[in-house]
Order: sequence, then C-alpha cells, then structure tokens
Amino acid sequence: MGMKARLERYVIRPDLELRRLRRSDAAALFACVDRNRSYLRAWLPWLDMSADASDMMGFIESSLAGYQSGGCFRLAMMVDGELAGCVAIEDIEPAHRCAKIGYWLDARQQGKGLMSDAVRFLMRHAFEERGLHLLELRAAVDNAPSRAVATRVGMKLDGVLRQREWLYDHYVDLAVYSVLAPEWRALSGA
Repeated sequence: MGMKARLERYVIRPDLELRRLRRSDAAALFACVDRNRSYLRAWLPWLDMSADASDMMGFIESSLAGYQSGGCFRLAMMVDGELAGCVAIEDIEPAHRCAKIGYWLDARQQGKGLMSDAVRFLMRHAFEERGLHLLELRAAVDNAPSRAVATRVGMKLDGVLRQREWLYDHYVDLAVYSVLAPEWRALSGA
C-alpha cells in the first residue's frame, strides 16, 4: 500500500501546484490564514491556535512527520506561485484502507475550480498510490462551498453527524460524504 514515488510537487494545471509543506512556509501560511481568519472561523475550529507564524510550525512539523509515517499527506496549494490554502489526506488507517480528506482555500481564489481539481488529485493519489478503499469528507451542514466540492467530485452523502464538532461557542452538525475505490474508478475512467 506504499506510494510509488514520494514527489515534492504536483502540477495540477497551469495555475495550480500542490507541494509538500516546508518549514519555510510558516510566514506565508500564517499570512494566508490571517487574511482569511473571519471567513475560515465560520468552519474551522483551529483558528484561535494560530496567533502568529511560529504557531504554524507545529502544523508544518506534524505534516513532515506524517509524510514519513504515512499517517497523513498534507500539501500546500500554490496558486500562481502564491500559497493559497492546504489540502490533505488525514487519519490514514492502513488496516481499514480508509482516510479523510480535508482542505481550506483563500477566499480570493474560490469559484475557479481549484479545490475540485485538488480534491480529484487527492482521490487519485489515495486510490492509485496508497491503495485505499474509502475516502471520507466531513463538512459543516451549512458549509455550502465545501459540500458542493464533495458533490462535484462524485462523493455521495452518507448522512449527518449531529452536533459532532465544537466550533468556538457552539456545536455544528457535519455532513459526511464518501467515495469508494470502485466508484472512483468508474467516475475517472481508471
């Protein structure tokens, strides 16, 4: 179930490259998060833990460790050369051949199909390179953009987990989407 190659960067289309996070990304990653803080706060529970660029180092270090252990596969989204978000395969469970997809994108870059293309790449990587059988995506029920990505890439709505995530001062319900390897092969023609 290992990867065929451990590349550093993946060119998805002329304006979109996905690449491994680097320690030198801390300042750019923080700037992107900070610029989008109010937007991202509506959906992501970790914003208060990112007060400055040094706080990004923990995330980057865990990403680097995840590359080595095989526990996660986090990538920086580079749009026209600028760090504009992250995509990831998280919580990889080799025994069950399943994992979760996560992502966020700079609000200025939305509506261009970037995230859908990035998630399609993650799906291909998960099923072809890692031999996974199931990918899951969870998004807040009211997070229409994330839910639209799940639908656009062919994931199916499995159901809703009630009050599954604590978001600063309230619980949110999470819509759970998934795609199986045979479904992905039929969608992609692989």
